[in-house]
Amino acid sequence: MPKTNSPPNYGHHNPGGQARVVLNGRHFCLGSYESAESRTEYAKLIAGWKPEPPAATIRITLPGQLTVNELTLRYLYAF
Repeated sequence: MPKTNSPPNYGHHNPGGQARVVLNGRHFCLGSYESAESRTEYAKLIAGWKPEPPAATIRITLPGQLTVNELTLRYLYAF
């Protein structure tokens, strides 16, 4: 997930010679790389693009259970 809200780059898919862009994890083929058609398609997709907010991270530990980090710290500081 990108950390900025700048639009993704217009890219080149080498094996197929196609232009592509990845928006919110989805790949879009735009046509022949550097063609006017692919640039127009890129502009349309970027105009409607909105970055997805980052996914929330939930940490669940039950009483008496250790995370790997906690176990590592206990091991390192035990000696």
